Amino acid sequence: MRLVKMMLSFDQRFDPTAHRFAADLKFPRCPRCCATFRLIRTYCTLETPAKDLSMKPCILVSALVAASLTVGGPAFAHAHLTAATPAADAVVQAAPMKLELRFSEGIEVTFAKIEIKGADGNDVPIKSIVGASGDKKALIVTPATPFAAGVYRIIWSVVSVDTHRSQGSYSFTIRP
Repeated sequence: MRLVKMMLSFDQRFDPTAHRFAADLKFPRCPRCCATFRLIRTYCTLETPAKDLSMKPCILVSALVAASLTVGGPAFAHAHLTAATPAADAVVQAAPMKLELRFSEGIEVTFAKIEIKGADGNDVPIKSIVGASGDKKALIVTPATPFAAGVYRIIWSVVSVDTHRSQGSYSFTIRP
């Protein structure tokens, strides 16, 4: 691609029908092709394609930037519950000795809060909340007393490693 270079002093102005330059603009840009001006000592250099001064490249770059900002990846997400043992809405025959909650990203175990509510609405005491060994995405919750038959609601609140707090709940049932 061949480039056109134009040298202007600061007090000069471009022809408004071509490229426009004003020394008082913070970020001078060409209104037709988005070319930027580079200040070099006492002169300004404009580099732009020699043939095509259309808006197509500007529109394409703007669309790509807008698309990249709207599409969020895992880096922009909060920790969400992806799996649990017993699973959400599960009906189990035997009472579990511990609960395992797995999240979409790493969590800070120190800031995790778990509540277990029984069918009567009372809190079930918790013996310990620890992270799974070698896995920052999982929590192991051990109740202080064994579960009895009934419906249990697990209410969780965690802080992910990127410092975002998220919370939620799920239920499971233990058959008599």
